[in-house]
Amino acid sequence: MSPHLSTFAQGKKTIFTARLSTFSETSTLRTVLGSRIAPLSDLHLFSADDAAQTLVKSLEKIYVPTSQSVALAVRILGTAIAHARTTYADEATYIRNSNLSRIEFDREPTTWIITGLAGSGKSALLAQLKRVLNEAVPIYQASPHCAPRPILGVLFLHVSGKIKQGDVLRSLAEDLGMTANSGSYPSSINVDAIRKEIFRQGCSAIVVDESQAMASGKTAGAVFVNFIAYLRGFGVPVIVVGNYSMCHGILAQPSQMRQRVVNDPYIVQPNCADDPDFLKLLRVYKEAMGEICALELPRDADTVQWLTGGGGRAMRELMGIAYKTQRHKSPANPEVTITIESLKEAYSSSSYFAFREEIELLREYRTRGGKIRQDLLCPFKMVGEALEVEQKLRDQLRMQMVAREMLLRSMSSKEREAVSAGEQVGPEFSEPADAIAFQMQLRKNTKGKPGTTTGKHPVALGGATRQKRRQLPTAADAARSWGG
Repeated sequence: MSPHLSTFAQGKKTIFTARLSTFSETSTLRTVLGSRIAPLSDLHLFSADDAAQTLVKSLEKIYVPTSQSVALAVRILGTAIAHARTTYADEATYIRNSNLSRIEFDREPTTWIITGLAGSGKSALLAQLKRVLNEAVPIYQASPHCAPRPILGVLFLHVSGKIKQGDVLRSLAEDLGMTANSGSYPSSINVDAIRKEIFRQGCSAIVVDESQAMASGKTAGAVFVNFIAYLRGFGVPVIVVGNYSMCHGILAQPSQMRQRVVNDPYIVQPNCADDPDFLKLLRVYKEAMGEICALELPRDADTVQWLTGGGGRAMRELMGIAYKTQRHKSPANPEVTITIESLKEAYSSSSYFAFREEIELLREYRTRGGKIRQDLLCPFKMVGEALEVEQKLRDQLRMQMVAREMLLRSMSSKEREAVSAGEQVGPEFSEPADAIAFQMQLRKNTKGKPGTTTGKHPVALGGATRQKRRQLPTAADAARSWGG
C-alpha cells in the first residue's frame, strides 16, 4: 500500500477497511508477524549474569507465529474491519463528521476479552501486531477542508500499574500525535477531543494490554469493569487482554457488565509438545543461540515442553538459568553449552521456583483434577480449538505420568523408598513413549514379586513425597492409549 493515499475508495473497499484487510489473511500474518535475530556469538565475553540476561532479552525479540496466534490476530483485525465498514460508509460522511464539533459515536461498541495463563504469549503477539501496523501508516486527506491524517487502524494501550482516567487520556493523546512531546499536554484534550481524533485517524479498535495490573483485592473486579466502561465511551471496539485473575473479578460483577464484556472470550493456550509450531520455535531459538545450544531436536522437544508447561516466558527463563548455572560451574571455561540435562538441572533450581510451582500445580490439576489456585484456573467454559488443545495437554500429561509411574514401579523396593524419602531422584523426565517399552517388561519382571504390584506407596515425582491419592493409570491403560 502506498504511504500516501489521497483517494477514499480502493475498489470496493474504503481506505479504512483496506488498511486493515491488507494484513488480515492467514498466510500474510504468518509471514509478517515473524521476527528473528542474528545468532549470538560473544556471550562468553560477558560475565555470567550479564550474559544470561542478554540471552533472555535476545530471545524475547524472537517471535514465531502459531496457528493460535494467527487466528487471534485475524479476529482482532476482523473486529476492527467490521467497525470501519459501518463507520466510514463513504467520503462525504467522513468529511462531514470530521468537521463536526461533536462526533456521533457507537454507545455499545463490540467488546471482548483475550485471556490465558501468564506467559502464554498474549503480549508478545500484540507487540508484533503493533509493529506490523505501525511500519507503513498511510496518510489520507479527504478534501482541502480536512487536514492530512495518518490512518492508524488500531490503537494499542499498555496499562502500567494503577492508572487514572487522566493517564489514559494522556497515553491516547500521545499515540494520536496530539501532543508535541510528553511534557506538552493541552488542557483542551478531553474525551470529546480524543473521540474526534480517533474518528479522523481511522482508529477502529482499542486493544488494551496488562489490564490486570490496575488493581488487586476484593474491589479489583469493579475497577476492571469501570475501566472497560470508560474505554467503551470512545465509541470504538475495545479488546481487553488480561490473565485469568482479572476475568474472575469481572465475572463477579453485575449482569449488565458481564453481558457487555465477557461474551465470546479468546483463550490463549500453552504449546503442545507435538505442535509443529512449538518445534519450529525451538529450532529458531537454537539457531539464534548458535553453539551455546546443544539441544537435539526433535528428540528433546517433549522434555522441554514438560519443563516449561509450553509457555514461552518460562522457556526463555529456563534457558537463561541453565546457561548461567553452567557458567558458574566452570568459571575458567566460559564457552559452555545448554543441553537437555542442564535444562533439567535448571528446572530443579531455586531460580526457577515460581515457574516450576505453577507448572506442577497445572500438571496435577490436568491429570488428577481437584482444586487449584484461582489465577491458574480458566473462568470460562472452553469450546472449539481451546478445548481441543486442553484435552491434548491432558492426554499428553497422563501418558507422561504413566511412563514415570511405570519406571518407578520397575525399581526395587529400596530404590522406591529412596525416591520417596528424597534421597534419590525419581523418574521425573522419562519420555511418554517409554510406556510401550516398559509394558511387557513390567508384566514379566513384577509378576508374583511382593511390593511390585499396583502400589500403595506414595509416588514421588521430582523427589517430592506425595500423599496417598487416586491411582495413576495402569500399564494396561497406557497400552490401550498407545494402540497396544
